[in-house]
Formats: sequence, structure tokens, C-alpha cells
Amino acid sequence: MRNEMNNQTPSFLGDNLSPYAGFYFNPRVWLVERPPNDKNLQGELIDLTSLWDVVYESRLRSGLGVKGLRFGLFVFDFDPVTTQIRKIKTFHDLAAVNLTRAQIMNAFSLLVCSAVSKRNKFSLDKRRVHLSDLIGFQFFDDLPKAMGFGDVETPKLLPRHIKASTSHLLQFGGHVHYDLQVELTVQGVMRYLLSREIIDEAFCELDALLADGRLDVLQMVELLAQAASSVEDHNYALGLTISFSVAERLISKMWSEFASEALNAERKKRLLDYRAYTISIQAETLSILGKISSEVFSKFTVARKARNDWIHGLNPVSVDAAIASMDMTVALLRVIESFELSIPINLRVHTVGRG
Repeated sequence: MRNEMNNQTPSFLGDNLSPYAGFYFNPRVWLVERPPNDKNLQGELIDLTSLWDVVYESRLRSGLGVKGLRFGLFVFDFDPVTTQIRKIKTFHDLAAVNLTRAQIMNAFSLLVCSAVSKRNKFSLDKRRVHLSDLIGFQFFDDLPKAMGFGDVETPKLLPRHIKASTSHLLQFGGHVHYDLQVELTVQGVMRYLLSREIIDEAFCELDALLADGRLDVLQMVELLAQAASSVEDHNYALGLTISFSVAERLISKMWSEFASEALNAERKKRLLDYRAYTISIQAETLSILGKISSEVFSKFTVARKARNDWIHGLNPVSVDAAIASMDMTVALLRVIESFELSIPINLRVHTVGRG
């Protein structure tokens, strides 16, 4: 049965996977504007039907389409971006398509957090978009009716953010319990408002990476989203390992460019012998040459030692080492790829049911 499922098209998928998929931005936010009757508990309760208002809509230069619903749901039209991998023949194909979509969503989420930090000097929690967070849509118009109710993830649409049953979800906009309105009204006070300018900035940066074919930078941004989320979840070893891997990729690129300036082929060949010129030697040499600042190299040294101690001896990674690795990698991304990110790390104790 397992081999059959892995090698055949699942019957519930049909020949093609819908190009429309969305995710809830986490932490909870309002998009563009608060509900019209949200008066911070001093007036009417929030009208739940207003949550479905499409308050943001754009078609990017890369062809990616996006809509934003007031209560923090982003829906993408991936068709122009991932058409070439839409044919689904196995579960592995399905995983590849959804992973690509989740990576784009993760990169976008981090770009939103970066825009908030740069514009408003405020740090949002970094939350990774998992494959299980993707919500399928049957079409791109009339989104409330487009939800893929055959998708096992659909019942999470409201319960994750509002305590409602599946029956309430199916009857959304009709009879909804009074206590749900009270709860969402209370939540509304705590929801951060993502302005149109912040969303525009994040999509502009995402679009530039997609449209200009800078997919390697897009992948690094997505990996940094995972790293930041891991560090904020106090998984310092994972956060450091991911961010340091990105740093190695960036240093290797700078080193290759340096080696290409060698006067003869033999010297270039020696410089590109990574057994002799390890990543630590590359970084130190680039620091001596002034291509990497002493501050960045100092953080690189701290992160490298912590990474090696963890890999070879499973020694615990400190929060300082994990943050040093993040800071160093963000600085390298700015210097080597001319891509600016602001990723302040929020450190706090998590509680059960943080959803």
C-alpha cells in the first residue's frame, strides 16, 4: 500500500494541484485596517463577517498574485511562479510543490518582520510557516467560497485563531456564538496592525528576488526565517546551525570572487582548494584584507567555535552564540549580496498553546 501511494497520483488531487494557497500570518495581525466597529472593548463587538474583507490585493512583477484578508490571511496565486512543477504524479511531487510555496511564504514573513523593525522600530515574533499551515483554495475570486473543504487542514482556518467548531466554519457569516465575538474582540486589542506600506515593502523585496532570478538569496532569506524562529523558540543549536550554513555560503562566494582575481590559473586553483583553505582560513584572510569587518569576523569566530563544539561533542549552544551567528550572517548578506534585513530576536518564555 505504501509503494502504491508513493508512486501513484492520489485520487483527491486530480491531475493538477490548485495554484492557490494561503497561510495565516503568525503572530496574529490585522492587515491594512482594523475591523470597522473595533473600538477596543469600549463599543460594539467585532462583526465577524468583516474579517473576510479583502483589504490588500496585488499582482507582482514576477507574476505572483496575492490577496490579504483583514484578519491576517494571505492567499497567493502561485501559477505564474510554479507552473512548471504543478503536475502531481507522486506524493514526492506534492511535497516539492508545497515546500516551494512554504519557502516563499517563509521568506515573505521574515521580510514583513524586517520591514516592521526598520519602519516602526518594533520586533514581531518570528514564526515559521510549516507545510501543515498551508491552506488550499479552489479559485482566487470570492475567497470565502474558494476554501478547499476537502483539505484536512481546512478545519484549522478559524479554530487556530478563534475557538469555533467545524460547523461554525462551514456556516461562517451566519449564526455564530456570542462568546466567539467577545473572544475575537479581546484578541483584536492585542493584534498588531500591518500597514499597507509595510506589506508593500515586503512584497517589493520578495518580488525583486523572484523576478530577477535571485533564487539563491531567496533561499538564504528563507533559511534565516527558520533560524530566527528556532532561536526565538530557544532551540539555539538549530538556529546557529542554519544561520552559520548561510554564512558559509556567503563567505565561499566572496572567496571565489577573490580567487578569480588571481594573476595565474595555478594560484587560482590553489586558492579554490577547500581542503587547504577552509572556511575559517577564508574568513580570516578576507578580514585581514578588509573585505569583512573585524566585528563580523569576531562574531564569526564565536559562532564557528559554538557550531564545532555542538557538532563534535553536542555541547549546548548559548543564546549569545546563536544571536552572534544571526547578526554575523545578516551583516554578510548586506555586504556580499547587498540585501538588507533587520532581524531583532525576541527572547521570552513560551507557554503551551501559543498558536
